[in-house]
Amino acid sequence: MNFENESWKPVVNFEGYYEVSDMGRVRSLGRRIRSAITHSKKQYRRPRILRGGTVGGRYRNISFCVEGVETTWLVHKIVMEAFVGPTPDGLEINHKNGNKQDNRLDNLEFVTHKTNMIHARETGLLVTPRGEASGGAILNNAQVSVIQTLLATSTLSYTQIAKAFGVSRTTISQINAGRTWRHLLGDYTLPIRKKPSQQR
Repeated sequence: MNFENESWKPVVNFEGYYEVSDMGRVRSLGRRIRSAITHSKKQYRRPRILRGGTVGGRYRNISFCVEGVETTWLVHKIVMEAFVGPTPDGLEINHKNGNKQDNRLDNLEFVTHKTNMIHARETGLLVTPRGEASGGAILNNAQVSVIQTLLATSTLSYTQIAKAFGVSRTTISQINAGRTWRHLLGDYTLPIRKKPSQQR
């Protein structure tokens, strides 16, 4: 990352103590701090780039300590507040490239929650559990594969198949139409069973 033309601004509410850059870096300013022993401001803390940590292994955060009081902030929020302003009501901050560690100003934007969720799905950051990975699943992958085979090759009715697997007729109908468990369909065409006479 090229820091040659890096621009710095004071961290909002921490002016004179910390600065943040448009490249997503945060630094503490040189200042005298209160001694833990004498409680007088005699120790000098040199300016330095702060490493920070991560929240859940994703978002970078930074801890600030002023007058003995420590608080932790998300870096992307610090960047946007310093260079753009407070987050407008109803909006949230999105990382354009999907990398939550990349807090460059150019990679951040204000969006609605709906837009943020759409972006998360498109970039693979938000994956909806499917099939047996879903907490509410009654059937498992192996059972659904058998059901799909029965729908494609047998003359058993929806009701008969449903009774055999302890589920409702609607569940079998949804599997047949690909509304559920579509990821297991393989080479089957939709709907799997096309003859109305066999759907009772």
